[in-house]
Amino acid sequence: MLKQKSIIVLILLVIILLIASYVYQMKNNQVENFQAGSTSVIEYTNCNSTDECSEATNIIVTEFSTLITDNGAFRENGTIENVIINVSSSSPKKIPNFTFRSCRNLKSLVIEFGITEIGDEAFRYCINLVNITLSENLEKIGASAFSSCSNVEN
Repeated sequence: MLKQKSIIVLILLVIILLIASYVYQMKNNQVENFQAGSTSVIEYTNCNSTDECSEATNIIVTEFSTLITDNGAFRENGTIENVIINVSSSSPKKIPNFTFRSCRNLKSLVIEFGITEIGDEAFRYCINLVNITLSENLEKIGASAFSSCSNVEN
C-alpha cells in the first residue's frame, strides 16, 4: 500500500513539473515572438533613466519604478513601436498620466495584468497606434487617454 502511494506521489510530482515547464516555455515563446524582427527589446524594470530606452523599439514594463511613476516618463519617444505592460501585484496599478503621450511610432499596446487604471492622456497623440489589447482587470480609463489615436483597428 505504501509503495502504491509513493508511486502516485511521484507521478503527481512529474506531472506538476511538466506543467510548470510548459508554462515557462509558453511565457518565453511569447517574449521571443515579441522580440522577433525587432532592433531591441528592453525589459523596463528599474532602469536608471529613460535615456536607456531611447533607442528601444519594444518595451516590456514589468514594474512601475519611481521613474515611470513620474508623469510623462516616455513622452514624445520617437522610437517605441510596441509596448507590453504586465506588472506584479506589488507594483502601482495605474499607468501614470502622459506616460506614452506623443509616442508617434507606437503601433501596438498590450496591457496584460495588474493594471486597473490608465491615467489622463497616457497614450494621447500616439497617432500610429493600431492594435490595443486591454486587461480584463481595467476599471478606469482617464480623460483623453487615447485621444487622437485615430488609426486604432481593435
